[in-house]
Amino acid sequence: MTDQELLKVVTPMVEQMLQGWDQDNRELFVSSFSEEFLEFMTKEEFDKQRTKFFPQQGAHTSIKCLLVHRNPDNFVVIWEMTCTGRSMPALLTCIFSDQKKTLVISGAYKHW
Repeated sequence: MTDQELLKVVTPMVEQMLQGWDQDNRELFVSSFSEEFLEFMTKEEFDKQRTKFFPQQGAHTSIKCLLVHRNPDNFVVIWEMTCTGRSMPALLTCIFSDQKKTLVISGAYKHW
């Protein structure tokens, strides 16, 4: 699968995750998470991320792929992300892996 083909699959997953964040909807936010990542992102953790760590970000306005990096057991995509509450873009790093023959988000990190 080429990088472009891969992005056609994973970009909607990330956009859905960001919509969940913007709507304060944890179920939508975690809908593409791996089982392990889902265990970490409890309702309490989701609320803490929104209120303590990133309360100022506002809504997401765009993402642009900067890099696709392939590892033997997963791949990483780094996006430039713009938000209404921040004048400069941030970086969003997502790790994707195969879980039961389905691509899932197994990690996501904002570099603010």
